[in-house]
Amino acid sequence: MIADVGNQTTLTNRISSKSRAYLLIPSGRGIFLLESTMIEGFKLRVTCTELMNHCMERAGYHAKRADTKEAELPSLRRSMEALTKSPQQINSSYNLQDPIEQLETDISDHRSKCSTFTFFAEHLFEEDYTLHESDLVRLEFVKR
Repeated sequence: MIADVGNQTTLTNRISSKSRAYLLIPSGRGIFLLESTMIEGFKLRVTCTELMNHCMERAGYHAKRADTKEAELPSLRRSMEALTKSPQQINSSYNLQDPIEQLETDISDHRSKCSTFTFFAEHLFEEDYTLHESDLVRLEFVKR
């Protein structure tokens, strides 16, 4: 791509995810060529060790959350049983099983994420990683 900016001409040449920019500056003594590298988009470089540690930390977090929620399950079941045996009239439009199912789903989701992060941590290459925004969200570096 060639772009004219006043009396300067900019040439860019795309090479994979990087672009080389060439700035041609005319002067009384000839034309000067300036070259620079531009990185397109937002990307971060993370070392293998940083990524492995982060994945293990996230696996531990999800394991702990699953354990905590699993410990709450018996108490919730007892509460739900007490509600269904209550002599008071309960609105039949409510599904009393939903809170238990939701907690069981949360436990399953946390266990799955724990397994996923552990797998990632144990199977990384010994290289730096370039992470895009979607990677940062998927790996729980940032929230959406």
